Amino acid sequence: MPSPRALPLPPTSFDGKMRDPMDNASARDDRRAPLLRRCVKIFRRQRRLFAGVALCMLVLGLLQLPGPILTMRVIDSVTSRGAPLSIGGISLMCAALLGALLSVRLISILQRFTLEKFKYRIIFSMQRALFSHALKLPAAHYLRQSHGYMMSRVNEDPYRLQGILADTIVSILGDVITLAIGVGFLFYVHWRMALVSVIVLPLLVVLFTRLRTSLKADFRRVQEQSAKVSRFLGESLSNVLTIKLLTLEALSRRQLAGNLSELIRQRFHILRRRMTYENLIAVLTGVVPIAILWYGAIEIVNGRLSVGAFIAFNGFLAYLYRPAEGIVIALLSMQGSIAAVERIFEILDTPPERYGPRAGGRPRWANGGTSPAIAFCEVSFRYPGKKAWVLRDVCFEAARGEMLAVSGPSGVGKTTLLSLIPRLVEQQRGMVLIDGVDHRQIHLLSLRRRVAVVSQETRLFSGSILENLRRADRQVTVESAREALRIAAADEFVDELPEGLATELGETGLNLSAGQRQRLLIARAILRDPAILILDEATASLDAELEATVLANLRAWQGQRTVIAVSHRPAIHEFAHRSLELRDGKVVPRVALDPRCQLEESPRSLLSSPRILPIVN
Repeated sequence: MPSPRALPLPPTSFDGKMRDPMDNASARDDRRAPLLRRCVKIFRRQRRLFAGVALCMLVLGLLQLPGPILTMRVIDSVTSRGAPLSIGGISLMCAALLGALLSVRLISILQRFTLEKFKYRIIFSMQRALFSHALKLPAAHYLRQSHGYMMSRVNEDPYRLQGILADTIVSILGDVITLAIGVGFLFYVHWRMALVSVIVLPLLVVLFTRLRTSLKADFRRVQEQSAKVSRFLGESLSNVLTIKLLTLEALSRRQLAGNLSELIRQRFHILRRRMTYENLIAVLTGVVPIAILWYGAIEIVNGRLSVGAFIAFNGFLAYLYRPAEGIVIALLSMQGSIAAVERIFEILDTPPERYGPRAGGRPRWANGGTSPAIAFCEVSFRYPGKKAWVLRDVCFEAARGEMLAVSGPSGVGKTTLLSLIPRLVEQQRGMVLIDGVDHRQIHLLSLRRRVAVVSQETRLFSGSILENLRRADRQVTVESAREALRIAAADEFVDELPEGLATELGETGLNLSAGQRQRLLIARAILRDPAILILDEATASLDAELEATVLANLRAWQGQRTVIAVSHRPAIHEFAHRSLELRDGKVVPRVALDPRCQLEESPRSLLSSPRILPIVN
């Protein structure tokens, strides 16, 4: 067994924290990249659909050209300002207009279908990416953020991408194509009136620039308030029984009303600002056509412009102002989407858990070897942002085939101590050794596949009992499930249920008692066939007889597995080989209550430190 001092530690930064091996330079550069470039990188995955949408928009823009041009040709022919047309020629032009109209409708349907497919593929891929990354975030992240808040960001923010996909990028693309075509034909028909027409465009740019920054901040506040409402609803509905028992219905209604009122106030603030600027834009784009009417009439009277050309020019004005106004409004709408996208990238940029070495660096036991021993060597831990140490220089070891009981006052750090083993949190000082290997050098998935944890929270998944048990291993058979239920003393109550293993549990298994849920969780942990089993108050909801049965069954099942159990009840110390107490962040030895439960032989010591708790013979 190598000495822990001979083990190379993972690379550390100047603050003593381990560097993330997955946090390479390219990932950091990607996080610093401009938002638009990152969005384009996402859209590139669906570039074929996007190209299809762009092609449809280009064709639609071209198909709208014949209308004003043919109208000008017909009117000039009738008013004797152009070459005369026969009835057949006029009919042919009208037929061409009808064909263009039908083609526009057909291509519009194709474009709408392609656009919707493009949008939802992007949205669903973002939801998958967010959910996948959320599962990789360290446990400390969920101590700072509520489940309702995270659920709002994972579920709702990707749908706000439609503001970029539909209301902005795709819409602006179509408007730019139409605007370019319109400006070109305006100058072709009458360049002097075209100059008068485009004078309003710089004013639209100024209006957008003044409103953009403040509107983006307003949208972000609205989205944060919306997430706050979702968080409140999630917490209230998941604790509805507590609200009833504490008669907090009236208070909860007032709190919800206050949150919703603030959300509505912020939304109306944005609405007022947008309406002000949108009406200014409408006035600007409405004044210029009046000036064109005055100037065009003078040109017709002076013989420098035909009636047909004037009508065509007014027709092409729609190609100028409608897309110009649409671009500005779309850019304003995009500010809300940008705020949502920034929130999405905030989650994606949050560093995930450090997974450690790849497959080549895994120790033998992680690939199916013998059950490991655990050793804590001078381990100290405190939560981020806190000055007080929860654990200080903790040292102890647990051998293969040993059941170790841990006790101590509430809040002393017992759960934190156990959370260090599967690396739900990571110590700032010292090492946790698994079979003599620093557990930070073990790939995280390999480590957690060999560690089963039954915590104080008795939460199950929706679905049947058998489906919940198969969360441990999809290959679990009915026979192995029944054997695990027998060890957990859960077989009798499961057999009494109307549908047995097929009984649906409902959300989080709330249709079962706390003790029944705890026994199902123990059975699920057994089915993982772990090398290390961690019990954190796992029998707190059981009566004394059931608790003794479960602990006795676990001792018989244990074999060479290592079991570490936390409990305030004395029964665990009667069945454990050894006991230790956590007091003021340090380990204090405690002799087992029942000499029959002590180890026959001392396990090999993993550390030479004098603070290691000795095995009691």
